[in-house]
Amino acid sequence: MELQDRTWNPLASTEINKEDRFCELGMGGGGVFVLSFVGESHHRFSPAAICLINELLDSLSGCNMPDQTTHRNSCLTPVSRDEKARLLITTNQGKFFSDGMDVNYLGCTDRERPVEYLMSFQKLVSKLLTFHLPTIAVIRGHAVGVGCIFALAHDYRLMSSDHGYVFMNEVNLVPVGESWIFNC
Repeated sequence: MELQDRTWNPLASTEINKEDRFCELGMGGGGVFVLSFVGESHHRFSPAAICLINELLDSLSGCNMPDQTTHRNSCLTPVSRDEKARLLITTNQGKFFSDGMDVNYLGCTDRERPVEYLMSFQKLVSKLLTFHLPTIAVIRGHAVGVGCIFALAHDYRLMSSDHGYVFMNEVNLVPVGESWIFNC
């Protein structure tokens, strides 16, 4: 995937460049794949993080990955869609599943880029909602705003009742029906 050919470069000065990674895709036994938000950060959905998750989900649409390995931002050998993959689990390290949007990015861009950013997140959620494998979000911390939306886009969600909160502060900001969030 050649990102430099696009007019909009989502990798320009976002949180993922500072941390050098946002998530990893690993394979466990029995065709279970784990998409893990790594590190102790807030796991904010920057444009680069959205691109990385998209790339990893695309690679899972048809892949042949050796057992007990973890790949990040890599090319996998395409095979038939159902040869190994049976389930996708998304989880996190640290106390945040996701703290939502990368609002620092939104504040540092021109007027058109936030629309492209929000549309790319909406496409990611649409991809997850229609994903060819069953999906489970194992929420091990707070899921805020678009982090909540991303978790809700999974087929199943698991979370301990005494560890973290799931909420959408955007509900109080925009009347229902006028928000892109509810048009997925």
